[in-house]
Amino acid sequence: MAVFRAKSGECLCAATIDGKKLQPRSVSPSQWQRLWVAPDRDSYKQNLAASLFADVLQKDNNVEQSTQEKQEEATEVKQAETAIVDKHDEQKEVVLKEDKSSEQREEKKQEEKKEEKKDEKAVKAAVSPLVQQYLDLKKKHPDAILLFRCGDFYETYKDDAVKASKILGITLTKSNGRKDDEGKPLAMAGFPYHALDTYLPKLIRAGERVAICDQLEMPKQTTSSKRGITEMVSPGKETGKQMAQESQETEQHTSLRR
Repeated sequence: MAVFRAKSGECLCAATIDGKKLQPRSVSPSQWQRLWVAPDRDSYKQNLAASLFADVLQKDNNVEQSTQEKQEEATEVKQAETAIVDKHDEQKEVVLKEDKSSEQREEKKQEEKKEEKKDEKAVKAAVSPLVQQYLDLKKKHPDAILLFRCGDFYETYKDDAVKASKILGITLTKSNGRKDDEGKPLAMAGFPYHALDTYLPKLIRAGERVAICDQLEMPKQTTSSKRGITEMVSPGKETGKQMAQESQETEQHTSLRR
């Protein structure tokens, strides 16, 4: 910068800002006088130039500030974009983990189903032909106690055996040699076939519906004989034999009283 008196006698101050020479600006007589009495003439010149060219300096500051703001804004945008990308990657990773976890759960379910089928096959293989025959007939009459003819006995199995033992007062046993369809020892309770007319009415009077299953043939092996339901008895209905027997007992009792 330079402070000088022009040929016209006017005092001027010339300055160069950012390599650009600016048009000299007027210096007042008082400013010119203070220049010559200032203790630090160079410092005074700088302050004078800053005062005279304040608008130019302010504009440059605004431009610089604007540039800095733009840079900061660009940095923030870049950081935001990076954060979005990172979040997207995290979400993608979470989704992949969930998909993998879902696949693992599905595989586990499939394995469990396979194991269940294996167990069912194993249990079914352990069920004897006789017990399987009983189960097949029981499915057709689930609401009735099934009296299953087996040799010289009428047998009841599983839940029917529990009911029959309580109603008839007969022994409930469990066979370790035979398994039911759940792989458990087969529950059994039975009575001699010739005592049917004694036990059947007790079941009917207890409100139970009874399905009587007899052997339809006389094979060499009892367990392989063909069986089928030969009679269904419901509460309110008794066998002809039982009705005749009770009528005979009534007549005998009446004659004795006479």
